[in-house]
Amino acid sequence: MATNDQALDAILSGHNVEILGGAGRGKSTLINSLSNFFSGCMLKVGPTGSSALNVGGQTLHRTFGLALEPFIEGVTLKRNLKKERAAILKSPEIQMLVIDEVGACRVDRVTELDWTLRKYRDKDKPFGGLQVIMTGDYLQLAPVVTDSDRKVMRPHYNSPYAFDSQAYKDGNFKTVVLTQNFRQSDSEQQKILDYLRLGENKQLVVEYLNDVCYNTNKALNNPVVLAPTNKTVDEHNQYHLTNISGKSKIFKAVVKGDFKEEPSPKIVELKVGCRVLTTINDEEERYVNGSSGTVLCINRNSVTVELDNGMTIDFEPKTSYNYELFVDMSGKVREKIVGSYTQTPLRLGAAISIHRSQGMTLDQVDLQLGHYPLFGSSMLYVAVSRCRDLNSLNINRRLTVKDIVVDQYVVDHVKKYM
Repeated sequence: MATNDQALDAILSGHNVEILGGAGRGKSTLINSLSNFFSGCMLKVGPTGSSALNVGGQTLHRTFGLALEPFIEGVTLKRNLKKERAAILKSPEIQMLVIDEVGACRVDRVTELDWTLRKYRDKDKPFGGLQVIMTGDYLQLAPVVTDSDRKVMRPHYNSPYAFDSQAYKDGNFKTVVLTQNFRQSDSEQQKILDYLRLGENKQLVVEYLNDVCYNTNKALNNPVVLAPTNKTVDEHNQYHLTNISGKSKIFKAVVKGDFKEEPSPKIVELKVGCRVLTTINDEEERYVNGSSGTVLCINRNSVTVELDNGMTIDFEPKTSYNYELFVDMSGKVREKIVGSYTQTPLRLGAAISIHRSQGMTLDQVDLQLGHYPLFGSSMLYVAVSRCRDLNSLNINRRLTVKDIVVDQYVVDHVKKYM
């Protein structure tokens, strides 16, 4: 059983390290530990704005000036980076690169950042000689590849996944698979979720989930509706809000400078009695991203919420910052704030999409699936694994083995390290 301590040991040994693990394995906690260890000498990036925000870093595109089109070495034309951005990559102070949510990081993006680092650092070493730490799970949501991009990439890459890049192979990564589950405590449920993630024993998984989660008449108390499409989610949330009497209050985010992401929705309409979800982790550990609650009182500058864990919390506006690195006159790498986003850290919580739920821990879930099998690899795993306890999960229709969709090519890669 690999632990966070073993992962840290591998990193401290100087290897390039790939840290994989299913939902609730403590990958975010590990990155926070790394940030404390290596403050001032690491670049933290993610393939999406939300993943970058999650690690307090920047997107791959912003950091490395990545092209909008697929990157094919020797074909794609690359402009020089702006002087300030190039100075960061050249700085001898930067010794480590952390890439979060590597499962969603496209193969050509890894190839391009390797090419860029070789250009600005050491052309003869993978990733320009930086130590690279990749964290994530290839068996959750996959990289986004459009049909037109796929046509361009297919002759040059075996798959859209990071591990099929030549840079990954040259980097000689040491892979650590985190196995301790911090989200679900029941050993039988953990086994079922592991089978589901790997696409194993499908009939057993389906029978278990149908027995425990379908048509059970559980008396769940205000479960969060999880649905595959934004349309279904929006309809649920609007119906929920409309059917609560009383006036609503609208909270609008204040955005300053350069800040493209939305840690919380730009506009949140709330009423006393409506269901909400938190959008941040609490430093005092009273709640996590995805904790459910009911609005008790709407104040002038805060919202009082009774969380389902029994705690009553006043939620005031929370400011998130967009930082940019720069090299000062003495050659030191510093951070400067280039944008901010201030909003009450809540969203309507009657329903949420499966995609948006990734990274959340939910207490009670009503999974509303359409009549047809789920689309996209690992969608059922992402949805089911949000819940702390499968006894607190309702599924609105009987599952079939066709709902369990995995990419066997990716499963085979991950299994090599288990």
